[in-house]
Amino acid sequence: MGRYKSIGDLTELLEQAKRRKAAMEKRKVESTATPQKAKDKATVYYRDPVIAGRLLKLTVPQAGIIKFGGSTLVAGITACGLLADAPDGSSPVEILKGSKVPIIKICWYFGDATGKRVATDWGTVYTKPYDADGGQSHYSIPFTTASGTLNVNTLITKFNEFFDSDQEANKRNLIGVLGEATLTIGYGNQTTILARAK
Repeated sequence: MGRYKSIGDLTELLEQAKRRKAAMEKRKVESTATPQKAKDKATVYYRDPVIAGRLLKLTVPQAGIIKFGGSTLVAGITACGLLADAPDGSSPVEILKGSKVPIIKICWYFGDATGKRVATDWGTVYTKPYDADGGQSHYSIPFTTASGTLNVNTLITKFNEFFDSDQEANKRNLIGVLGEATLTIGYGNQTTILARAK
């Protein structure tokens, strides 16, 4: 059984909650103050592993694709298994924000060998394993194959091959020592993790 909290303890918890709420409100306003520009996004085509033969048209941030490919947008599109142009005779389905179409994605963050102790605006301290690189810490990209056999198991195998021990340099360049990558399927906040790499 826990001990009873004194009036002083409860007052401090209340003040901490107020500081946290104020900091969260401020962060929410700041995060919407600089929306992504259209020029920072790329239109790509995604072979759907869920419905055979379906091609999806997506607009995605360029930063994650370039980082995953290691140098350029074209290299990133190839590494993700995406297509820069729709094949002749295809009829892509455009996916807009809010569409409830499940997409397979790789989500990751880079973390160097030392976790960082961070003090919050409301007076608590925590250790964060990730590092902001160029002002961004977390990335996600659609992940598929541009040709050949395509299903969910194919993409799980491709993900595991990319992050296996034979590709240690690739893995460490992308996620570092404390970073993590996951292969997910879903839309919005409705996602399921299919594979994980650390």
